[in-house]
Amino acid sequence: SPNLGLLWYFFIQTFGRFRLYYIIVFAGLPYIFISPICARLHRYPFEMSTAFAFLWVLHKPVPTIYDVFITFTLVLLSPRSVIRMGNACLVA
Repeated sequence: SPNLGLLWYFFIQTFGRFRLYYIIVFAGLPYIFISPICARLHRYPFEMSTAFAFLWVLHKPVPTIYDVFITFTLVLLSPRSVIRMGNACLVA
């Protein structure tokens, strides 16, 4: 059934014979991001936990709008990061 998740949208677009390959790739994808996030944000633990929350919501099989709003709230609790954002529509 349709939901907000990345997996649902992507698997609708793939062919049936490639489904197992993409299930394996998507299962390992969050683990690829852990090391770069830790290396980049090791001095900012709150921002690192917010990045992990975004990663968790993005790769969750059935995310809810509540999960998305919680992570946006975590971003707003870090005003230094909001000010330094490059995209003006995210800051406004």
